[in-house]
Amino acid sequence: MINRRTVVKALLIVVCVLLPGIAGAQGYGTITGRVTDPTGAAVVSATVVATEVGTSQTRTITSGQDGFYTLTSLRPSTYDLTVDGSGFKKFVQKSITLQATESLTVDIALTIGAATESVSVYADSVQVDTTTPTLKEVVDSTRMAEIPLNATRAVGGRT
Repeated sequence: MINRRTVVKALLIVVCVLLPGIAGAQGYGTITGRVTDPTGAAVVSATVVATEVGTSQTRTITSGQDGFYTLTSLRPSTYDLTVDGSGFKKFVQKSITLQATESLTVDIALTIGAATESVSVYADSVQVDTTTPTLKEVVDSTRMAEIPLNATRAVGGRT
């Protein structure tokens, strides 16, 4: 007969083994968008590469039949996005900041040209999350300290 202490130990071991993997999967972000040509038509099989600036790690995906691409499970960081399509100029957008659990939409309009030509975008554009209706923002420590506190106290059990 198995005693209760053995069962508890076994469950504790299972939780300790599985919990770090589950906890580590939280906080990743997504970059998604559509690759189009100058007429607005989808560019099929364009190669989209996200390069993490700090580590030079890359993630590569190919746009689908509708021109859409999705790069999932990206660490919160700054990325450079490069897009290559056959018969189009290479597109580069630098310094895309991805926050934890954020989903960014970066649509790309390629211009016709030789594969040796490239278009680089250096300006920081405002990233808009068009995939969810949720409003979210990262709050820094200065702003956190300035947030007013609810200072009502219960007096005699009443507020």
